[in-house]
Amino acid sequence: MSTDTERLERIEKRLDKISEAILQMARTDEKVKSLVQTFERITGRIEHLEEMAFELKQAVAENTAMRQNLQKIQWVLFTCAIMGGAGMVFLGVGN
Repeated sequence: MSTDTERLERIEKRLDKISEAILQMARTDEKVKSLVQTFERITGRIEHLEEMAFELKQAVAENTAMRQNLQKIQWVLFTCAIMGGAGMVFLGVGN
């Protein structure tokens, strides 16, 4: 009988070890699932930021072109004002 009891105890110990291993695998699986969800969430945020950066780059390019055109118009108007004032002085307009 004692050998049967010893044998059953060994079997129980092995089953306990197997149970612990299965629990550890389940915990690891949950951690992996959590990491995958975090990775997917971060990937989505990065994609959103890339889209925003692209839109911002386009807006900056449009604003730069607009600013350059307005600056050209400003110089043309400034030159016209100077030339008009100089013409008035030389031609004696307003005297």
